[in-house]
Amino acid sequence: MGLRSTMALLMALLGAAPGGAGALKLRVLSRQRECVQEVASEVGEVITGSFIADGGEATAKAQASNLFMPKHRFDLVVMDPNLNTVYTIRKKTDHRFEIPVKVAGSYTFCFNNQARTAAHVMYHAHVGHHVDHGGALAHHLDPLTDSVQDVREHISKMKQEYYYQRGREEVHRRTNDNTNYRVILSSVLEAIALVGCSVVQVLYVRKQFAGKDNPNRAMV
Repeated sequence: MGLRSTMALLMALLGAAPGGAGALKLRVLSRQRECVQEVASEVGEVITGSFIADGGEATAKAQASNLFMPKHRFDLVVMDPNLNTVYTIRKKTDHRFEIPVKVAGSYTFCFNNQARTAAHVMYHAHVGHHVDHGGALAHHLDPLTDSVQDVREHISKMKQEYYYQRGREEVHRRTNDNTNYRVILSSVLEAIALVGCSVVQVLYVRKQFAGKDNPNRAMV
């Protein structure tokens, strides 16, 4: 199987993965929070996912004006259907999570932005089962159902990893572009400063020589 066929098969599998929604990109204002919900229909399911902070609102020129601009970091708080906090993580630029479902219903994921500027967070999650091959009984899962469920979970993990790595690549590429812009801007400013100093030195020297020539001309 060639590379093109392999990539086509991978994309088909990703498209066929359960929980077909793609990654979400949320805009979170400064000192504000944005929340999304994931529905778990059964106790024993697991909510897995990841998020990546992306300060995409700032252009390269805007970021170049502040060479020490910090990365955006988010707090994640997860609440179960009874509004009890079941998961918390603080000040992360990216993070992977795995939350066991103990109460069926809607789980609320809230992202807090404590920075002074608005930012984006790319988020992806999947609700599914972890198949316990050793503990599954015959009347719970027949071999075919077991295999299908296992394949679905592996495909879901591949899809989740795909979104996670793609988001990281986008953020790192933007960071590299901003770094290149800052280096170029710094080099241009340094060159202008050197040229300016050279011009000032030349003008100063010419002025000194002109001052020494004036008395000689007066004596003649």
